[in-house]
Order: sequence, then C-alpha cells, then structure tokens
Amino acid sequence: MNNRYFFLRLIAIVTTVAIVFSACKKINEATELGGGLIPPVDGITTFDTTVSLQTFNDTFTFNTDSQYYDKNKEFFLGKLDNDPLFGKTDARMFLELKPALFPFYFNNTNPDSLFIDSVVLLLNHVENYGDSTIPQTVNVYEIDPIP
Repeated sequence: MNNRYFFLRLIAIVTTVAIVFSACKKINEATELGGGLIPPVDGITTFDTTVSLQTFNDTFTFNTDSQYYDKNKEFFLGKLDNDPLFGKTDARMFLELKPALFPFYFNNTNPDSLFIDSVVLLLNHVENYGDSTIPQTVNVYEIDPIP
C-alpha cells in the first residue's frame, strides 16, 4: 500500500514539475503586450542613471549683466551634422556690445553728437573640430532696440 501511494505521489510531483517547466517561456516569446514599443534585442546593452544637479540662475545680477569680450575668451561657433561623438550640433553666439560700466561717458560736451556708426567684429580662429574642408557660414545680425 505504501508503494502505491509513493508511486502516485511521484507521478503527481513529476507531472507538476513538467507542467510548470513547459509553461515557462522567455518574456520575448510569451508576451505580445507592448511589443511595438520596445525594439527587438539587437545586442546593445543600455542602462539608466540618475544624476543630482544643482543650478543657480545668476544671469541678470549686477556683476554678470555686462561682459568684456577680448582675446582671452573662447566661444564655440559652427555646425556639425553627423559627428560620431556629438551627433548633430549647432553652436551659436549671442552678444550684446555695450560698455562695461553704466552710465558710460565720452569726453564730449555735446552728447547729441555721439552715435555708433559701425561695429567691427573680429573672430580669431583657434582650432576646429570635425571636417575642416566643409565651409562654415557666419551670419551677423543687428537687433533693433526696444522702442
């Protein structure tokens, strides 16, 4: 009698294990929910990370309202269309040309005779990144003053 119960228990355990293992499939094969959202596995390993960032907005304080741009300042200007490191990048410069101190006075008795008739923009080339044979176009625009 014990052998019969042992044999029935053994058959039940083997059958249960067989059903459990035959029902297990890889998630990519078993589910179709969201299949269009995630591309198929192509051998690329990705990961996610979180970076803590603390920023301050001191753009319009008294000390940073004006800048004197001279040969010691470096700015980036240009466009990269298909760089393997940076991808598509467009670097622009926005400048406001004005005296470093306000109010600024010229040594002239008649202030109505003073006006700006021209501005010279000198761009000194230090180095380049990317294909230097592709021509770069630089456009300079005057912004109308606020009425």
